[in-house]
Amino acid sequence: MSAVSVNERRDKPIQEAFDTRNWKQALQLCDKRIKKGEKSDYLLAWKAYILLSCPDMGRKKQGASETRALCERTPPITDLSALSMLEKCLRDMEAEDQLVAKLWMTAARARPQDAELQESWMMATFDAGEWKQAQSAAMILQKNFPKKRHFYFWAILANHLASISPKASETDRKIFGPLAYKMISKAASEVPSNPSELLSPPRAIQTTDELLLLLTIYRHHGHVKEALEVLDSPNLGISSTIGKGNWELVTEKLDFLEEAGMWQEQFDYCLQLLNKTRPGTDNATKQADDRTPASQGDDWRLWTGLLDASQRLGTPANMQATEDIIRSYLDQEHSSRNSNLALLKFLAQNIDNNPAMSGQLFLACKRYFEDNCTRDICFDDLRPYADHFNNADKEALMIHFASHAKGLRPRAGASEAVGVSWLASEINSLKMDYLLKVSKSRSKGRLEAFVSNCIRLYKVSLIVGNDRVYSDNKPGDDACILAVMGLVLLSEIVDK
Repeated sequence: MSAVSVNERRDKPIQEAFDTRNWKQALQLCDKRIKKGEKSDYLLAWKAYILLSCPDMGRKKQGASETRALCERTPPITDLSALSMLEKCLRDMEAEDQLVAKLWMTAARARPQDAELQESWMMATFDAGEWKQAQSAAMILQKNFPKKRHFYFWAILANHLASISPKASETDRKIFGPLAYKMISKAASEVPSNPSELLSPPRAIQTTDELLLLLTIYRHHGHVKEALEVLDSPNLGISSTIGKGNWELVTEKLDFLEEAGMWQEQFDYCLQLLNKTRPGTDNATKQADDRTPASQGDDWRLWTGLLDASQRLGTPANMQATEDIIRSYLDQEHSSRNSNLALLKFLAQNIDNNPAMSGQLFLACKRYFEDNCTRDICFDDLRPYADHFNNADKEALMIHFASHAKGLRPRAGASEAVGVSWLASEINSLKMDYLLKVSKSRSKGRLEAFVSNCIRLYKVSLIVGNDRVYSDNKPGDDACILAVMGLVLLSEIVDK
């Protein structure tokens, strides 16, 4: 029988007495083992914890006294389980964090080559969110084990977290924050300048996660342009062997460009990547070879970056280049949702300067509904542009939406999937109707007709989509909600 199973068997009666709050029996069992000559640090610490858990103040004081004696013992306690139990004792006594840190620090100094002990302390502090203690533990660990590079980066992270903790004092922020910046900058500087070099110093940045940590710390300290230089560098940047075209690094670069107000650079960068990802181009087929980040595709973050920069710059050249790249995506046989949304946003944000774009936005909304009316996202995507139209245009849009949805009604014998798609288009049409016209109507007849349409559609939906999981939303659920919303408006008119 292993030593672990023997200890578990011997500890079980004490644990059972403790769990049932039978303090007297738990203490008697501890004393019985101690009298037989067992003086393990864990058993002594456990007895102190049981005493602290007793409702009797006399025993609580005895537990506190025994805890302090164990914490101050020479030579210090270094057993992991005993240290963990003593920490529980100190927490129960509401001791200051410094006393808990001192307990572990003393043990770590007594056994400077015990990686397991020191790492356990560090991980416990991370799990508890005790960042100042984590900083102490991580710094000792990286100092005692300089060849284990991951300890160095744990120390950087611990310093950063200790500096931004809500519990950090002003002194903590001034010490730990700059220390994290200094350590991560040193790790960046040790990356070989020649990307072809296979070996790098142990504490040099080697992974994308470490590079992202650097960017987080640089952002916190306001080193925006320095971060951009790193992201553009051949040995550490996005297209380096470390960056590997990681898309998160691309979004970080866009965030930094925005923070720096470098609108032309942001515009050029987004346009460059969108040109590379455009379907049908040679660049779109060879991303894996050159580690460029374009393989992500026409990510919405690129489109918003391009549109925001274009609006900030406001030059005819930028505006034309923006429209050209959007149109080039829309000219594809299957245009993406993002490129269609980009057109809507581009037209909407430029209507004030070019009223003629109102007509283009009208046509773009019609096209978007035609392409996406069977999808749940259709209404939410069109919703932001409703206020750009006058009443006549809104009425014309509603007639078009209703007509297109009606045209998708399935014929006899059609599959259930076709029926579900048609229901989605009808419901999106009703949602747009409510947004554009019904919500502002005070006509009893108009509201009654709307509610009737919703109820009719809901009844039809009851025989469609029955094979879906019971917990899933049914195709017509939104029609029922729209009917209730219409009835609320109708009741307000009737009450008056």
